[in-house]
Amino acid sequence: MTGSIDISARALATQAIDRAHLAVIQNALLRAPCRFPPVMAEPPTINKGADFASSTIPSAQFIPVPDPRMGCHFSELSTVNFTASHGGRDVGFYTNPGPAPQHMVFSLMTDADQVDLLFSRSQRVQFLIDGKRASAAPFEWTVNGSTRYIVSLHFTSAEMREISFNVGSMAGAYIGPTYSMAPGRISGAGAISISAVTDSYGSKPGSQTKLAMQIGMLLGCSGVQQDTLGGTGYAQSNASDPAPEDHFLARSTPGHVAQQSFAEWNSDIDFVLGGINDLPSLTVDQVRSVLLARRALFPRAIIIAGGNWWPDPTATRVASTKFETIQTVIDQAISSLPGPWVLIDNIHGEWRNSAGVRGSTGGEPWQTGAGTESMPTGVGNGDIYIADDGTHPTMKGVDYLSVRLAETARTAILAL
Repeated sequence: MTGSIDISARALATQAIDRAHLAVIQNALLRAPCRFPPVMAEPPTINKGADFASSTIPSAQFIPVPDPRMGCHFSELSTVNFTASHGGRDVGFYTNPGPAPQHMVFSLMTDADQVDLLFSRSQRVQFLIDGKRASAAPFEWTVNGSTRYIVSLHFTSAEMREISFNVGSMAGAYIGPTYSMAPGRISGAGAISISAVTDSYGSKPGSQTKLAMQIGMLLGCSGVQQDTLGGTGYAQSNASDPAPEDHFLARSTPGHVAQQSFAEWNSDIDFVLGGINDLPSLTVDQVRSVLLARRALFPRAIIIAGGNWWPDPTATRVASTKFETIQTVIDQAISSLPGPWVLIDNIHGEWRNSAGVRGSTGGEPWQTGAGTESMPTGVGNGDIYIADDGTHPTMKGVDYLSVRLAETARTAILAL
């Protein structure tokens, strides 16, 4: 793998965040739930309208994505992905910035009894109402649609409430003419933000970019910027894919074309999660180059480096050797990284941080058994958490993994 960091970016890598900013992050994490919130006692009725159909709200007012009242955390949103006619007006459909499909985070306050959200393309949306889940599955409501369609939230009363959700592409919201809208709490100044570069665990069908989003919500974040690279990691591992940006370093180096508008993001906690598809010959220098690039990209962030997650790391000698090799390399590379940082080693069940503090990742292994959802063995959690392909997590697996990562990251950061 080749790549370099320019001098100005490398200079940023030597700047550790000040104690005051670290205290802000730690105080925010003290309030973080690290558990999925309860389901609402009376959740709204959520319906998808017919493709291309207009809002059913009489004389509705339309609030577009860039309007501050929508509470979208991505302040750098400035251009539309495409423009289309809807409800007698031309509207812009926004897809949040970055080189890979992302999710924008919205948080808005409204007293409307019906909110019609104008979405685009099929996606899994995560709705929270006043901090509680609007669906039984953690954060999730699945919708299949075309280039433009309405998703309606119907409440039993018209009263002020906070609606938070993440979505990949949308144009705005319709509410009744007499109702109000304002930015929600997580859109306010002072809330923390996270970023993440992940392998296919953050983008493979079944997780649908849900991993980083759920980690962020569990940590109480105000927004998530995530970059997913399916089939890759620290070093390019897909020989059939010639794209030079198809590895962590290129996608992380400040100024690289793959960054696009990511450079505008100011992350407080940066997750670097991957390596499972990299070769055992992955070197310390390759990993260190990635971590230094992340430090230069986000000089005020706490960097969280994590290795691999696998249902049974001892299933074969080859797999076990590969995991041990990559985990050891990541461990060695992060030791020379300017802090603050956290290393999460779920293979050996431990974490350590740049302050020299170590701890356990929990009382039980993260992955147990050799089973999968389609081929259960009756032993271990692979029967529930590993998908049919034997590699990627199921939706329940993503829920489980995001909780383990969030819990461990919070414990380690509070110990800095």
